[in-house]
Amino acid sequence: MLDFCTTRKLSVEGIRLRQRWERHPETGLIQTIHQEILLPDDFPEKYLSAVVRASKLCSVKKHLENSPEVVVQATRSNKTVPPTTG
Repeated sequence: MLDFCTTRKLSVEGIRLRQRWERHPETGLIQTIHQEILLPDDFPEKYLSAVVRASKLCSVKKHLENSPEVVVQATRSNKTVPPTTG
C-alpha cells in the first residue's frame, strides 16, 4: 500500500487496514483471513481496484499463502539441541 500510494503521490493519511479471521471448527487454527482496506472518502475512485490488486502482491500475504519452514531450537548453557522443523 505504501509503495502504491507513494509512487502515485497519494496521501496515506486516513488509510487503515481491518482484519478478521475465521478459525477451523475442529483444530481452532486460523483458516481464513479477511482484510478490508479502509480508504478516506477523497481517495481517487480510479485507484480502488488497483489498491486491492497491489495489496494482493504484499510480501506478508505471499508468506502466509506459502508458509515458510519453521525451525525450532533449544539451547542450554553451552549445549544446543538439534533443531526440529514443522
